[in-house]
Amino acid sequence: MFNRNNGSNENNRLQNQFTAYLKKAVHFRRIRYLADRSRVARNEQSLTDSEFALPDKIDIIQEIADYEAMQQAMKSIKEKERRIVLARIVEEKDFDVIAKELGMTYKAVTSLYYRVLKKLRQHMEGGEK
Repeated sequence: MFNRNNGSNENNRLQNQFTAYLKKAVHFRRIRYLADRSRVARNEQSLTDSEFALPDKIDIIQEIADYEAMQQAMKSIKEKERRIVLARIVEEKDFDVIAKELGMTYKAVTSLYYRVLKKLRQHMEGGEK
């Protein structure tokens, strides 16, 4: 019925090698996935963590000032950068999809996205006039 794979013949050894390779590949992919999730979590703030999600704590004047500051910050970046930020945040698209739409590589889109986020933060904090 079922014979245990003890590695005694060539097929069993080959299967054991492939199984070891597969386990290692899955292990490293899992590590890379967790690292990517961690990096995204560090650079992006969830709306549920934000004070804006709590309607009783909203200060209308501060909200208007923040909106105007964000408008100015968005006007200060290039069109391609704006498209990447809006596609990622508003449309919730993956970097792969954005890269294909803009004819760029995945790496180029991700690095540009995180540079733009940093630029927007600096602009919002008043570091860039």
